[in-house]
Amino acid sequence: MFNKIGFRTWKSGKLWLYMGVLGSTIILGSSPVSAMDSVGNQSQGNVLERRQRDAENRSQGNVLERRQRDVENKSQGNVLERRQRDAENKSQGNVLERRQRDAENRSQGNVLERRQRDAENRSQGNVLERRQRDAENRSQGNVLERRQRDAENRSQGNVLERRQRDAENRSQGNVLERRQRDVENKSQGNVLERRQRDAENKSQGNVLERRQRDAENRSQGNVLERRQRDAENRSQGNVLERRQRDAENRSQGNVLERRQRDAENRSQGNVLERRQRDAENRSQGNVLERRQRDAENRSQGNVLERRQRDAENRSQGNVLERRQRDAENRSQGNVLERRQRDAENKSQVGQLIGKNPLLSKSIISRENNHSSQGDSNKQSFSKKVSQVTNVANRPMLTNNSRTISVINKLPKTGDDQNVIFKLVGFGLILLTSRCGLRRNEN
Repeated sequence: MFNKIGFRTWKSGKLWLYMGVLGSTIILGSSPVSAMDSVGNQSQGNVLERRQRDAENRSQGNVLERRQRDVENKSQGNVLERRQRDAENKSQGNVLERRQRDAENRSQGNVLERRQRDAENRSQGNVLERRQRDAENRSQGNVLERRQRDAENRSQGNVLERRQRDAENRSQGNVLERRQRDVENKSQGNVLERRQRDAENKSQGNVLERRQRDAENRSQGNVLERRQRDAENRSQGNVLERRQRDAENRSQGNVLERRQRDAENRSQGNVLERRQRDAENRSQGNVLERRQRDAENRSQGNVLERRQRDAENRSQGNVLERRQRDAENRSQGNVLERRQRDAENKSQVGQLIGKNPLLSKSIISRENNHSSQGDSNKQSFSKKVSQVTNVANRPMLTNNSRTISVINKLPKTGDDQNVIFKLVGFGLILLTSRCGLRRNEN
């Protein structure tokens, strides 16, 4: 039995046992009635105080639990309201808040992203800015120079200058794009340009043929009229008139040729202007498409940033909720442990009171008659004895199995074992003193 509770490992416990044996031999001649009276009274007082304190603790515990439960309910209510509000905000979206946030994001940008972008821009150069500037330079070029050149082209239509400018633009342009375009043009030819040129050639051919045919019709005039005039001329045979008429025909032929040549020049001028206008329209179309694509890319970037930010906010909210839930679980676990420990203490106190022969009503009533006797030394001794009454009065020497089970449930730390040894020593002193008292009475 003693090996299980570790008497061999604690010399202080052995010392208290020896002191208990010596004290029992000393106290056999004295009467510890007054000491036992004070012990019983103080043990009863401790029981009442402990019951009152337990009642107060339970009431306070209920108050604290109710307050904590109210706080949890309010917090849970807030959580439910916030979740519902968040769901509504996610489903509907707060328009003003999102616009303000988007404006702030566009104006300020994400600090981390901007810092990272600034670092990348410092190391690599601002790629986006350079590309945008290059695109603007390619699309717009020098505004004054282009306006002056367009004015000169419209006024003069200098083909050589335009070809030289086109060659310069092709040489400056995007190298990769020019190489790819050159490969495609060499392998396939520009399908759109060839179709447009074929359509223009067909339209010009039709226009030229129609104008030439109209000019011939006008020059020939009405066949019947000319035949009638020829008949009249043949009938009259006026040589001078015929010569004058031939001169007029030649002058009219020159007029027709000049008109036809002017029409061809105007058609060619219109063709050149239309080609230049088509090129400008294509460049402007590319500018509009690129601007629209840039706007879509920016909007998609904002969407991705907002989704990433929402995911981070949700993850942070989950972390905060998990921490709060862990704190509540720990606090609830402490409350449950304390309640279980209090219940075990109350049950052990009830068992000790039921098994303690010194706390029965007959012994207490008999020993209360002698409570006025004794001096201050015995009272101090009774105070010490009252602290160990619950353990000392256990039937340690009558039922070994029960004693072993009770001792095995006691703590096994060093300080707790020292306390146990002290209590056992005092118990031996009390038992030997009681045996000596009964022997004297006999």
